[in-house]
Amino acid sequence: SGLEKSSAAVDVHTGSWDHDRYQASLLPPAVIKHIVHPVDSHRLALALDGEEKLLPIIKKAYDAELAIARGEAPAKPGSSPLDSFAPWQTLGLR
Repeated sequence: SGLEKSSAAVDVHTGSWDHDRYQASLLPPAVIKHIVHPVDSHRLALALDGEEKLLPIIKKAYDAELAIARGEAPAKPGSSPLDSFAPWQTLGLR
């Protein structure tokens, strides 16, 4: 799959709902970091936003990708700074 070929580090956030956790378990564990939040619902984003936790998660990921693209943080060995931006991978541009 594209995820297995990618050099990106991917954080997958789910609630504690069994179905969400099961779906995340189908992803390649060598590539993803599965973060389980104590939300027993499939409405994780709504719950995190209500607790003012969603925006900090998004900002942290955005800041990390931007720092790699600017050369301010090290990229994963063997990867390009463009790897941190999914649209470039989707378009096949390197």
